Amino acid sequence: MKSTKQLTETAILLALYMILFAIAFFIPLLGPLLLWVLPIPFIVNVLRNGRNASIYMLIAALVISFLFTLPAVLLSWTFASVGLVLGELYRRKRSAFQILLGGTLTYIGNFLLLYILVVVFTGLNPIVESIDAMKDMVNQLQQMPGFGAQNEDQVASLFEQLEFVKYLIPSMLIIGAIFFAMITQLIANLILKRLKYEVSPWKPFHEWSLPKSLIFYYLIVLILALIGLEEGTTLFLLVANLQLLLENAMILQGFTVIYAFSKIKGWKLVVPILITVGSFLLMFPLQLVKLLGIFDLGLNLRSRMKSK
Repeated sequence: MKSTKQLTETAILLALYMILFAIAFFIPLLGPLLLWVLPIPFIVNVLRNGRNASIYMLIAALVISFLFTLPAVLLSWTFASVGLVLGELYRRKRSAFQILLGGTLTYIGNFLLLYILVVVFTGLNPIVESIDAMKDMVNQLQQMPGFGAQNEDQVASLFEQLEFVKYLIPSMLIIGAIFFAMITQLIANLILKRLKYEVSPWKPFHEWSLPKSLIFYYLIVLILALIGLEEGTTLFLLVANLQLLLENAMILQGFTVIYAFSKIKGWKLVVPILITVGSFLLMFPLQLVKLLGIFDLGLNLRSRMKSK
């Protein structure tokens, strides 16, 4: 009786997954939105019917996806495997951070696999191709009447920045994986709570704090970057990617300071949210937010704010 119930529920969740996958795969406008939801049927099935039933569900999903196209199998694996890993972590009642870490590592592995397969079998680097396409677009704009010579320096600077982006593929992969894992986890938490499952809560954002040791790593990376390393060397690639990751970490820390200050002052939540949105829209404030994060890790700003 129990096995029949497991089989029925797994089949229903598999059908739900394949419907969502088909919409995401064949309807471009809805695809990007549904990608975040694709792991959910697997998460739910692991919680209801266990890991083994969900592994069979994964195999069945890959076989059905093969009926679409071979790329569909790769896309299906990317999100179904994340659901399987996250479901097992939820089942074991891991902390919110451990679930995020598991999702991030799975996404990194899957994105890396997709990237390697695309490069090997097509001979094309998708990131490099995107950068070259942007260059072609700028070159076409240069041919248009009214494009003054005064803009040539700006175009040259833009091309240099685009070339530099090629070196940041590893850190972009990691940041993208963290973003995907966080969105997936947020959606999963909302749905699992509605289904009456116990979900490990996150600490309030204003209480988040990165390890103090990051400030020393960041200073070392900044010094190495200022020294001026030979472009293209292994150390150059390492420093460039670490700098991007650590700068984003400092920005995150800075936003936690803003939310903590807002909490101390008793401001409504809409105030720090507007500051966050405005910072990303205007970009320049992000530098100030980054400084806040650096000062907080180095001087413990939040403790000073609370003491006052």
